[in-house]
Amino acid sequence: MARVSSLPVTRAGRLPWPAAILLLAAVSALSAVSAGAQTAADAIAQIKKPGGGNDAAARLEVRRLTNYSFRPGSESERQAQETALLAGLAKPVDWEIKAFLIEELRFCGKSASVDPLAAYLTDANLCEPAAQSLLGIASTEGPDKIIPAVRAALPSSQDKCRPTLMRAAGSLRDGSESTLASLTPSATSTDRNIRAIALRSLANIGSPLGKTAIAQAMNASDRLESMQAMALNLLFAERLAERGLKAEATEVANAVRSAAVTAVRPNVVLHADSTLAFIKSLPTAVPGGGTAPPSGRFVFSRVGGRLRLDWPGAGPWRVRIADMGGRTRREWRGDGSAAIGWDAKALPSGIYRIVAERAGGARSAAFVNP
Repeated sequence: MARVSSLPVTRAGRLPWPAAILLLAAVSALSAVSAGAQTAADAIAQIKKPGGGNDAAARLEVRRLTNYSFRPGSESERQAQETALLAGLAKPVDWEIKAFLIEELRFCGKSASVDPLAAYLTDANLCEPAAQSLLGIASTEGPDKIIPAVRAALPSSQDKCRPTLMRAAGSLRDGSESTLASLTPSATSTDRNIRAIALRSLANIGSPLGKTAIAQAMNASDRLESMQAMALNLLFAERLAERGLKAEATEVANAVRSAAVTAVRPNVVLHADSTLAFIKSLPTAVPGGGTAPPSGRFVFSRVGGRLRLDWPGAGPWRVRIADMGGRTRREWRGDGSAAIGWDAKALPSGIYRIVAERAGGARSAAFVNP
């Protein structure tokens, strides 16, 4: 930062007002960095459990500091805020206060927060916010650091925690034997909600070991549940294709299409045709395919008409925008990490899929272009 003596001065020896404002802002920023952790700690100490008094100002201050800390180029502030939140979480406070602190870690937490948050995955009151914060960390740090925590908590989970952990395992696409062994029996549970969560998680994981359970769900006597199972089987086919298992994926998609024709469900037939086109558009053979989905962070977002994809990794890659017929409308190629920003306004209105491919498999996400 420039020294005061190097800034322009007026004839009276005073800083002109623009320079004075910049200097004041710089000094304030430095003060915020040095006092950030203490300010956060003070605000956290003033948070009360519901019914214990008015703590709106303290909660607002903690939220403000969290928002300030995860802006680009503010790693020191982020670390200070994360440290303050973890220190508050370690204290013997009411669980509703802990829930608030855990939710803040969803935005500014990184690797240091994984183990403290994992400790709450078996807590009936705090499992849901802890899982959501861990998934938030996975979106920036990658799923590999989060999967072991969810995998360890799932087998013995009960009551409120089980649905949350099942959803988390599916979102993280954990295809380990222990996770699949926990999810598969739940796919035939008498609890419809548990059954639906287990089936969706198995479909999104895309392990060949889940094929039988997902396929049998199409035989449900309830018409709506059967149609939902058809959609899940098509999701399962897409995930198999992303692993490089194109033959198996095509078999699943064709089975859904035949069932939909028999049941006279034209919307499912169209969905199946789109899935088959997507499968056909993928590479014939993917090195290393069939064992697990590509690991690491994969972030795709759409804000307004602009698409953003961030996929760190090594080796050659191809990213493309495909329509529902599987036709490529835009394509990028490169080596190493893929970071793409593109304005999709040039595309006609419709449903599209962004497909990212590299050695070991592919990742994809659908989006609507208005």
